[in-house]
Amino acid sequence: MVLNREITARIKSVLKANPQGMSITDIVAAVDINRNTAGRYLENLLVSGQVEMRQFGMAKIYTISQRVPVSAVLSISSELIMQLDKNQRIIFANEPFLSFLSVSSTDLFGKNIEYSRVLPVFEEIYSEFVDRIRNGIAGTEWSGELALKERGIIFSCRIAPIVFDNGQKGVSVILEDITERKRADEALRESEERFHTIINNMQDAYFRADGEGRVIMASPSAARLFKYGSADEMIGISAVSLYRDPELRKEIIRTLTNQGVVQDFICEAMRKDGTSFWVSMNVQFVLDAKGKVAGTDGFVRDITRRKQAEDALRESETRYRSLAEASQDLIFVIGKDETVEYVNSFAAHLIGKRPEGIVGSKRSALFPPPVSDRQKRQLTQVFSTGNPARSEDPMVIHNETRWFDHFLVPVRGKDGSVQSVLGISRDITDRKKLEERLRGSEQNFRLLAEYSIDIITRMTPKIVCTYVSPAITCLLGYAPHEITGQSIIDYIHPDDVARVRSDLKDIFAGKDARPTQFRIRHKNGDYLSFETVARVIRDPLTGRVEEFYCVSRDITERKRAEAALVKSEERFRDLINTTADIVWQTDAENHFVYVSPQVEKILGYTPGELVGRSPFEFLDPVSVKLSQFVFDTAVRTHQNILLHESRWIDRDGNVVVMESHATPVYNSDGTCAGFRGIDRDITDR
Repeated sequence: MVLNREITARIKSVLKANPQGMSITDIVAAVDINRNTAGRYLENLLVSGQVEMRQFGMAKIYTISQRVPVSAVLSISSELIMQLDKNQRIIFANEPFLSFLSVSSTDLFGKNIEYSRVLPVFEEIYSEFVDRIRNGIAGTEWSGELALKERGIIFSCRIAPIVFDNGQKGVSVILEDITERKRADEALRESEERFHTIINNMQDAYFRADGEGRVIMASPSAARLFKYGSADEMIGISAVSLYRDPELRKEIIRTLTNQGVVQDFICEAMRKDGTSFWVSMNVQFVLDAKGKVAGTDGFVRDITRRKQAEDALRESETRYRSLAEASQDLIFVIGKDETVEYVNSFAAHLIGKRPEGIVGSKRSALFPPPVSDRQKRQLTQVFSTGNPARSEDPMVIHNETRWFDHFLVPVRGKDGSVQSVLGISRDITDRKKLEERLRGSEQNFRLLAEYSIDIITRMTPKIVCTYVSPAITCLLGYAPHEITGQSIIDYIHPDDVARVRSDLKDIFAGKDARPTQFRIRHKNGDYLSFETVARVIRDPLTGRVEEFYCVSRDITERKRAEAALVKSEERFRDLINTTADIVWQTDAENHFVYVSPQVEKILGYTPGELVGRSPFEFLDPVSVKLSQFVFDTAVRTHQNILLHESRWIDRDGNVVVMESHATPVYNSDGTCAGFRGIDRDITDR
């Protein structure tokens, strides 16, 4: 129905004169039209926003609209707004829309959209855009996103049907520039993806608790560490249930309140099955948008083995300190600055002071200049070379000249440098006197003097011990008299007996002696590894073996280290060969020096084809500059870890997207020696 402007004006005039409102009956009487006609006009006025209606009981009361004119509202909006009539002529566009098109209202208003300046700006999506507008004029509302890729702009678009004052149909187009929001959303999504990737692949356990201490997020590693079926199973549990001591939460919260963070907090944790283990925790508050505490983030590392090792170390140190205090040797530790860091009671007694009166003093102040100077030369040698040193020197003790066998051993710090020197000085005065009496004739005692730090045994041809040195007590726990008269074969590991007998048979037959390795049973039942050299004493007339000596050195720790090294290398090789990722290493010139076999599955190249070449040779040109910048930045800023995404070109010319985790490697002078890293194929992610 075509609406008569005069009737429309009369209805609006009547309503303006009656601001309290009028029913449709009152309006019909005042304007002199029938009820159906009045209803159609009022409906049009309601749709166009010129009239408002409220319910009063069963009656509908109409009043003139008090709204601000639509054109005024649209003009102050920051959104881009355009209105078109049913013929697709542009009736209105607000200032932001005109500014975006770089046109004036006279350039745009009254023109069909297909022949306006809208076309060149929206050309890449023009067909879709106009179709949406036509549908809007036909009565179909639409909202969604429109992207002008060439301009790098994304709009949130709403196309809504409207009715103008004259009853004609039209459409409103509302565009909101959401480019920055989309970028922010994308950055947030990528950040969250990286966060979840890290959380899902980290070895340490992670969990987040709310303000009440309930777990609201947990990593898969947390579920594994605390013996839960999955990370989801931990959601909702009390974080207190993860601690052996329920009061621990109060201490953590108190520390967080005072310091803002808890670092390396050592405590006993409890698994779901009730078993306990030791952990190191880092905890910090999580703040909401208003800066208020909303919960806590916790990172947990299983340090059970480290704790056991520390306990074993303390026990070992206590045991060896007790042994040192009970020793009749002089035992001491000298620091780099010549300060005495430790001295046992026996050494302090010989010097004539209490241990606490010596520790912290300068070594040079304890001895006369000739002795002090000689000691300094020996200590300097150990500090500078890092090698043990041994010497025999006299000292005047209580007006008596006594001889000591000094054995100096370097004590290294975590960085491998020598931090101090451990010294063991044994009083060999009696031995020196004996040597003077038996020099040149007593070969057996010369051997004893030569190898006195190791276990020295004297045996009959039937392998029965006639003498055992005191060192056996420190190394194997037996007193010498417990072994004397016994066959040493009874203490050798059963698996090693045949080899020992075979070696002795060769030596007795006149073959050259060679070091033999075998295991000997400690008094506590454990077996320790020793390296033994045997020397035979023959009758000078008949050549028959009368007895033989063995010097045995404890190599248990060396054997363990060798076994650990082999196992470590096996684990490393297994890891390299089984991982699905590419493990690689480059030199200072960014040339591959190693590439794992998995590169052939992912990129089609064999390791040999990549070694000696730069990784940048295989990158998509777009990725080269960014990758070079990331790696150069890591070297310049000494970053520990790189998390970098790049595009590789495989042997067939296909693009393979890789995620690189790389660590710079530095020389001792601080220069970069290259990178080590792992690349993961994330093409299909």
